[in-house]
Amino acid sequence: MHQLETADPETSKEFASGNFTVNTSNNEPFTHIGIDHAMEHLSKVTKGQGDISGITSCPQTLLKFCLTEPELARLTEKTEQLVTIADRATVQQHHCLSQAKVACQEQAITKLKAVLA
Repeated sequence: MHQLETADPETSKEFASGNFTVNTSNNEPFTHIGIDHAMEHLSKVTKGQGDISGITSCPQTLLKFCLTEPELARLTEKTEQLVTIADRATVQQHHCLSQAKVACQEQAITKLKAVLA
């Protein structure tokens, strides 16, 4: 990594531009996560659906899964977005920015200030 700028200037330029994260939600700002975190999330999603139970005993099945599952997960997500497009149109802000969440957070900050004062 110390010699990346000279060894691979194109990759170095991409890193300098901030292109080393994944945006899982194009509608919400500041939701980029690391690539390894995105892969762990994808793994969790597929395991949660019960798709990969017992496939490690057959190398061909495991290879087929590894090659196709990310695309199937992407298609599933896109389909869900199409089905719920009317619901998404009404949501304009991140779920953590609701009035109730903000009020709760403000109360917690007030309590913390009282303890620290």
